[in-house]
Amino acid sequence: MARDRPSGSGGFRTAPGPRSGPLTQVFDDVWWAWGTTRFLPGLLFPRNMWIVREGGELVVIHGVMLPDEEQRKVEALGPVKHLVRLGAFHGMDDARYVKRYAPVVWAPPGVDQPEGVRTDRELRPGAPTPLAGSSLLAFASSRTPETVIHLERHGGILFTCDSVQNWDTTEGCSLLGGVMSRMMGFRGRACIGPGWRKLCEPKDGRGFEPDFRRLLQLDFRHALGGHGGPMLNSARLDLLASVDALYT
Repeated sequence: MARDRPSGSGGFRTAPGPRSGPLTQVFDDVWWAWGTTRFLPGLLFPRNMWIVREGGELVVIHGVMLPDEEQRKVEALGPVKHLVRLGAFHGMDDARYVKRYAPVVWAPPGVDQPEGVRTDRELRPGAPTPLAGSSLLAFASSRTPETVIHLERHGGILFTCDSVQNWDTTEGCSLLGGVMSRMMGFRGRACIGPGWRKLCEPKDGRGFEPDFRRLLQLDFRHALGGHGGPMLNSARLDLLASVDALYT
């Protein structure tokens, strides 16, 4: 990548980290794996990839290039046909996915793509996504692109980027990363991304509350975000509690 940090990342230089987790099945058509982001020597944070099998083909959300043995397990699920980027601060492995699989690349308007990656289809509210039975919500007031896909399966699933994260544990963090994540406010289920809020939230008194209230009107039980494990069954209630605590 010619540029190893997204625009607006607060001065941090980031690169793919050396650690990752195994490919794990979440539902009969959804899988998860985590990689890491290296901010500074010894400072690693986890980042997620979600995979949905759609008609025998794979839709990869937030691509993470895994070690060869695990990546072959991804390939055994089906051909990688779509690569989805939901927000500004993810996508550091997208160039490798494009080179290896030549997928259709989906991203919100205005995303700063790395060298070798071109947005083929824009993710806009009301426009199609690569997932049947889905819709898109955008945080229109965010300083950088941030979107959410709502999938009408398994009781409703939200695929998020930095807006909704899960920090039940610090799995995937280095020791220093675990300490720093807690100090920076990355805590608990349905954590509304502190770093994203600091960099991107409007200072108008209401911030992202209107967007989250619209999000909470959707019917969903699960949330699969850019950081942390799957939030299953109680995700809407968890997010409602987080929004109420932050904005009321």
